[in-house]
Amino acid sequence: MARSLPRRLMTAISLVALLVATFVPDSWVQGEVVVVEEVRLVRARLVRPEASSKRSWGPEQVEGAPDTPGSGDSPTAWASLSQDGQEEWLVCEYAQPVEPRAVVVHASYNPGALIRVSAFNAAGDEVVAWEGEDPTPKSSPRGVSVIPVKLKFPVQRIKVTLDSQGVSGWNEIDAIGLEDKAGKPHWATKVETSTTYAVRESPAPVSTKPSYAPSQATGAPDCPQPGDQGVAWAPATPDGQAEWMVCQYETAQQPFEIVVHENTAPGAIHKISAFNGKDEEVVVWEGVDPTPRDQPWGVSVFPINTEFAFKKLKLYINSPAVSGYNEIDAVGLRALNGDTQWAKEAQASSSYGMAQAAMPAAVQPAVEEEPKEEKSMKMSADQQSEIKQLRKELDELKAQLKELKKK
Repeated sequence: MARSLPRRLMTAISLVALLVATFVPDSWVQGEVVVVEEVRLVRARLVRPEASSKRSWGPEQVEGAPDTPGSGDSPTAWASLSQDGQEEWLVCEYAQPVEPRAVVVHASYNPGALIRVSAFNAAGDEVVAWEGEDPTPKSSPRGVSVIPVKLKFPVQRIKVTLDSQGVSGWNEIDAIGLEDKAGKPHWATKVETSTTYAVRESPAPVSTKPSYAPSQATGAPDCPQPGDQGVAWAPATPDGQAEWMVCQYETAQQPFEIVVHENTAPGAIHKISAFNGKDEEVVVWEGVDPTPRDQPWGVSVFPINTEFAFKKLKLYINSPAVSGYNEIDAVGLRALNGDTQWAKEAQASSSYGMAQAAMPAAVQPAVEEEPKEEKSMKMSADQQSEIKQLRKELDELKAQLKELKKK
């Protein structure tokens, strides 16, 4: 992705990452997976401005006024996880309601993908404000797309949709503003995106919860990257049966969205129900999980409209339909103002490596089982040799990084 790196160095980094991903299953190398992470961090440091505390290519790069100095691939702008994998979106929140006359999108790399702008009204309904062809030509190195909008209500939250597949390459966004009737720009204070290329730049979180247990889905999301993670819930088998998860919250509320962070094999959620004051189960959403099944991870946002406040919900997961362990990192209730309440307790139909009763009525004590064979394989001599070679290549990459810093 980083076009500014020397071609040979980028090729070497890619080869190391590919070798690890191909030949070294996560289950062997919980102690060795740092090799892959260090390769990714070396890559990020080579292109990341040291002054910024934001993650390179993260959604937070869209917050505030535009700050990417030129056109081209830049870590000071948001980038999606894949170049052209799916339609992408950005949800932007602003400090105060604005009566906008225009939405202004600063695209710093491969512009021209903008196809839709929506706004959320006071009831939380999404209203399409504009739909059409991006005014910035696809052939431009960068651009500022000014989209006139006419809305009958003040706006504090908008959604911008990109046809990523229609414009080749990473469609990077630097900033998204609301221009009020006086022409004053208002910049986003909080941004959430469908996917992100942002890499983890801090040590993996240390969890006191049992790995893969339902309790891993409580609290705010803490999985730093896609892939098999012990800090997320995983079912007992990858595709053995339909699964469910029951989440309970501190306080009852009437959210307008349910937010589910899926970090491995996403796209399997097909129904969500809530429990009313009589503990009766009521279906509040049913359909196709908005996160595509071919993505490595995603944040699925389910709009709901209930006549009652609730503090318990149930996710239905069609595990056999989506290959692999359908891991879930966090489940939140999002209010109209964007505040999210994360689950306090969670139970599930099953969990990997743990004895789990299939009853949502009470939390069962977590009891460690013997590790399953497929996740506890010993490394052979050849595999150990492969790890040794990867470490050697990593040392060479670090040496090249050191030389580049001297220049």
